[in-house]
Amino acid sequence: MSFVSIPLATPAGAHYILSGAGAQCCPSLNLPDLHKANIMGWILLIALLLVGWQMWDKQQKARQLALGAVRQRCQQEGVQLLDDTLVIERTWPEKRLGRWQLRRDYGFEFSSTGDHRYRGHLVLWGRKITLLDLQAHRPTAEIIQLASRRHSG
Repeated sequence: MSFVSIPLATPAGAHYILSGAGAQCCPSLNLPDLHKANIMGWILLIALLLVGWQMWDKQQKARQLALGAVRQRCQQEGVQLLDDTLVIERTWPEKRLGRWQLRRDYGFEFSSTGDHRYRGHLVLWGRKITLLDLQAHRPTAEIIQLASRRHSG
């Protein structure tokens, strides 16, 4: 079905669209209003992109903070952080001490010998590390002693 728009002198600046079914009244479109709507759409898109970038940037900074703490702890324990990576397991907002903060749970793997993989867990509330836990593992010194006993005996 095709429509033909015929401007007529009508009250309130409306115009009629004629079709095979008869005439229908619709408000006239004002070009400056369309231009404003287009600009508002672009502004909204840019605002959403900026918010998305800011969230991504905060996530990357939190990840770097967590990775630095894990590296330091692994070095203190004499173990090796495997794959040099953290995996974000869960992220959600939670109320703590009367304030809403983002809680991030990270998981990682480490090894004391290079043969066995052990799991570690880190919890980050906002910008504060509240838990950094390493799974029970054999210390490197104990493994070296056991190996030297096997070779000498």
